[in-house]
Amino acid sequence: MWEAWAVPVDGPQVGRWLDREPRTPLSASTYAPAGFARYARVLHPATVLGRPTRWADVAQEVGATITAASHWSDVERAAGLAAPADAPRIGPPDLGVLPPETLALLVDVLADHTATPEACCFAFWAGWAHLRGGPAVAPLGASSPQVRTLTAEERDAPTLHLPGREYHVVRGALRSAVATARDDGADAGWYRSPSLIWPQDRQWCISTEVDLDSTVVGGTESAVGDVVGCGGLEGFEVGPEQQIAAYA
Repeated sequence: MWEAWAVPVDGPQVGRWLDREPRTPLSASTYAPAGFARYARVLHPATVLGRPTRWADVAQEVGATITAASHWSDVERAAGLAAPADAPRIGPPDLGVLPPETLALLVDVLADHTATPEACCFAFWAGWAHLRGGPAVAPLGASSPQVRTLTAEERDAPTLHLPGREYHVVRGALRSAVATARDDGADAGWYRSPSLIWPQDRQWCISTEVDLDSTVVGGTESAVGDVVGCGGLEGFEVGPEQQIAAYA
């Protein structure tokens, strides 16, 4: 799957530095992981009439307010009480997937905060069904089962195990982040953003946990400052002990 963009690596070797033993369960420093100077929470866009939309824009329409601690369920509850019957259909943000436009912008911001942009690791949750394929897996509308997208080398490379999760890890240039998330082969067309991204110099880490509708970024003072200050991202600074979950 990644042959054109990245190469498989020894997951346990390159991921040994990731300390994910929870200090506060479901906290920013559990996901990102611990030890960074600052942390940010980047909200995955919602959709209105099929178009990516900031949470704040949806919240404004239904009389809610978005903060660093908000849950999408807060917006849903407000929409159920305040939205008129003919309001545009509002779709929730994706869980565990950072849309390609948002991912591209995020890595573009962080590219200025690493000396090793050509050597970055991308960790993909092994539970994404399309990676291994099989007779029980098929995209909606497909006439045949999903073909296994991992090559033999990718499938056999040692995987990274963190509490409750297993990941396939590959190394490539940061600019290939979106490309590594795609599998556009015949009858495929899958997109799954990396669950973890970090540069070789470990100046920052992006964590898109599979059960969350937001992405956590840990990094240096300047890296996180630029993420929060980027107008194209809906990002908030959070403390390392800030709990982050999809629903209240």
